[in-house]
Formats: sequence, C-alpha cells, structure tokens
Amino acid sequence: MIGDGTSCLSVTKIGDELDILGPLGNGFGYDNNLNDRLIYLISGGTGIAPFPYLIQHIKKYTNKIVLFSGFRDKKNI
Repeated sequence: MIGDGTSCLSVTKIGDELDILGPLGNGFGYDNNLNDRLIYLISGGTGIAPFPYLIQHIKKYTNKIVLFSGFRDKKNI
C-alpha cells in the first residue's frame, strides 16, 4: 500500500518546493535485555533510513548485529 506522502512525492519535479514534516511512519521498539545476543535486522530499499540510529542504540547491548537490506536494483543501493 502506498501512503499519501509517497503519492505526493511521486509526482514532484526537479525544482518543486516542498514543505516537509517528519519523521513519520510506524516506529519500532526492541527489548533492552539483549545480553550480547545475535541480532538480525531486515529492511527494504528506502526503509533502511532509520537503521543506523537503531544500530547505534542496539550496540549498547550487543555488537552482534547483521543487517539484510533489499533494493530494487544496484543503482538504488
């Protein structure tokens, strides 16, 4: 399902002005009791944006983090 914001952005052209409000979307949480566990994180395409911040916080509890991220093609990596 495509959200209203994505629909609006999909029709913008270079040079268009935008009013930005963010961050928006669905948040996620994690258990602080990770105790040096191995953590797998999975994202898709532009959904990777919050992961550096999440990883920074998870590293307080474990350094065993593996990130899998899917992209449409190589130019979108």
